[in-house]
Amino acid sequence: MKKILFLMLLGCHLVFLGTPAFSDDAADVDTLIKTSMNDVLAIAKHPDTPDEQKRKELWQVVLRTFDFEKITEFTLGQFSYNATSNLGEYADRRFSKEQQAEFRELFTKHLGNNYLDRLDFKNVDVDIQLKPAEILEPKKGIKRAQAGTMINSKTPIDYMLLNEGKAWKVYDIKVEGRSLVSAFRNEYKTILLKDKPVVLIRMLKDKIAEHEAAKKIKP
Repeated sequence: MKKILFLMLLGCHLVFLGTPAFSDDAADVDTLIKTSMNDVLAIAKHPDTPDEQKRKELWQVVLRTFDFEKITEFTLGQFSYNATSNLGEYADRRFSKEQQAEFRELFTKHLGNNYLDRLDFKNVDVDIQLKPAEILEPKKGIKRAQAGTMINSKTPIDYMLLNEGKAWKVYDIKVEGRSLVSAFRNEYKTILLKDKPVVLIRMLKDKIAEHEAAKKIKP
């Protein structure tokens, strides 16, 4: 799934397709995606900024664009602390509110380590075609939207967004129909069916520690 954020972050040319969106909500979504991609382009292409600084600046764009609280909730699914499904014999696998807050912080950092720290800024010239946003049916009173893009006229990437009354935020990305959230949810569900939340939290801590150690010895 590394390809997902890699392609999302390395934007070059933005071309709107189809007719303009007249809905205020759709226009807001269009503006969010377009602004984020233009900011990414400006950061990635700047000739005088060191790569490490570019990664830090790009992560700030990601943090303001993505809703990591919702990403965490949807990734944990039935094991999320606010889920209502009956876990039966797996009831002890549901996260407490405190465990989920810790998991969210670690998971967010893990995503940053996996994607941003591996970007290659030597080849960032890709063509992105951005289609007008589509407003979807609300779920549980929450506004939903989808914004579609096409990378180099062949790779579709869809952004799924929510608005709980403040602003639109991305909660999932689908590359060629494959969901970022679903991929992690399936991986973590397998772990949680065998072990308790503390094990998954410890696993993320170990991955982050390994990443930090590797950075220290990297020439």
